[in-house]
Amino acid sequence: MTRRSLTFRIIALSSIWIGLALIATAALQWHYYHDHIRKHYDAHVFMHLEEMIVDSHLDADGDLELTSYPSDPRFDISGSGWYWEIRHHGDILASSHSLSGESLDLAGLPISEGVRVHEIEGPWKETLRVQTMQIASGQPGEKLLLIASAPLLGIEDDVIDIAEHMLISFIVLGVGLILAVVLQIRLALKPLTKFSKGISEIREGKSDRLDEVFPAEVQLLANELNNLLEHNSVLLKRARNQLTRTRELRRDGFVSSQALDDVLTEVNALQARLEAAEAAERQLAVRAEKFVIRAPIDGLVLARPVDPGQVVSTETSLFDIGSLALE
Repeated sequence: MTRRSLTFRIIALSSIWIGLALIATAALQWHYYHDHIRKHYDAHVFMHLEEMIVDSHLDADGDLELTSYPSDPRFDISGSGWYWEIRHHGDILASSHSLSGESLDLAGLPISEGVRVHEIEGPWKETLRVQTMQIASGQPGEKLLLIASAPLLGIEDDVIDIAEHMLISFIVLGVGLILAVVLQIRLALKPLTKFSKGISEIREGKSDRLDEVFPAEVQLLANELNNLLEHNSVLLKRARNQLTRTRELRRDGFVSSQALDDVLTEVNALQARLEAAEAAERQLAVRAEKFVIRAPIDGLVLARPVDPGQVVSTETSLFDIGSLALE
């Protein structure tokens, strides 16, 4: 298989398109999963905000009453990235053990009653995904600011883990698709190989026509070539018979040397036409490869929107094919 062969071009182009399709699909899958993981972490952090909403309020003296702490054990691990704080007028009333006495820098962040999600730098320079919410404190006109965070690194680690598994899966899928393309092309081009072999046998004198049964698209060319070969063969046979008779008449003195030369010239011309026809047959065999349309998948033809002989454009759908692949 050379770089100029039709087989190489189809396999190369198919491999490129398969690769691009898999890359685009992998990018979309990564984006969707990354978004899913972020939402999952946000939902988990918000669950702890809800715990603090229920369990925290100010008493009549303005002191915080916190009946229970957020339940996740990661809030007790120093520097885990899982932090929480409760603030009142900027003062920290309570915080998680994981902060180890440090605080979260919320400078410049908009604060509102609704839940707001931000990404900030943590006390140990780690990137945090933080949620903030203002709630009623239980005392008139007073509000508490609830803060809870999760490490962005945890999100990225989960995404990288699934991406590694996806990469292996997509590589296996890509190799399988390319092998399927190679096998399909090998099988589909077999008739053209037989076509070329038949022409070689005609040229070598082993056969005088193409007797193989080819696919409909190639059979038209085979029929035309057989008709052309038969026609030229009949003309050449007649010319040779006439040459034989003319030579006999010339030997007996009934025709001139010029007449014999004319007949010989005609025989040579017909012989040249026959050889030209055989050369044209070889060229058509090469061109025949361009007249074969192959489905991109194995399957069953469900519908044929167009009829034979109908003029179509490059955008016209020729067949609707149902895949045989098992779900």
